[in-house]
Amino acid sequence: MKNGFASNIVRCPFYRHEKIPVIYCKGVSEKSYINHAFSDKKAYKDFREYYCIDKYERCPIYKMLCICEGVNDE
Repeated sequence: MKNGFASNIVRCPFYRHEKIPVIYCKGVSEKSYINHAFSDKKAYKDFREYYCIDKYERCPIYKMLCICEGVNDE
């Protein structure tokens, strides 16, 4: 995670680390990541606050990864 950091306030179990304006989530296969890149810092902060910290169950990446892992979170 060169020049990145892992936040201790993020609640999502698929979150791995971030490097503004990119959030790295667990990937769909072993040893892979999903890079969620944003065009500006505000979009990055808004997404992070709403999904990663507060309502991760509503995140489209979380939902996709639950399907890939066979997790029913409903």
